[in-house]
This record gives sequence, structure tokens and C-alpha cells, in this order.
Amino acid sequence: MLTVQDKIDILKVNMYVIDAVPGKVFAYDDSNRSPFYCSHVVGYVPLAYVIERVVDAAYNHFLENNTCN
Repeated sequence: MLTVQDKIDILKVNMYVIDAVPGKVFAYDDSNRSPFYCSHVVGYVPLAYVIERVVDAAYNHFLENNTCN
């Protein structure tokens, strides 16, 4: 099973950006393959949970758009 850091590493190699600004964590696909943007506001939930949700959304998008034939 992949860890959050494993997923981040895979995403970064495939031109996804995972970043944060005060109060918000976001991810987007920086390539021209398929537009993707996801963000979550950091509120009363733990920051690790917010990061995991954003990374999972980006990783699922990556998997859906990069299937091997």
C-alpha cells in the first residue's frame, strides 16, 4: 500500500503540483494532458487529513487518466 509521500512522489514526477498557502492545501496537474485542480480549506480538521484528501484526489485523477493498454 502506498503512503501519502509515495503518492506525492509519483504525482510530482508526472507534473502534478501539491502545495499550500495559509489555510488551504491544493493540487493541480501542470501538464497539458487533462485539467485538474483540487483544494481544501484547512479548518477544524487535522492538517494531515486535509493533505491526504487532496493527495488522494490528485492520485485518483492521475490513475484515471493514465491507464496502460
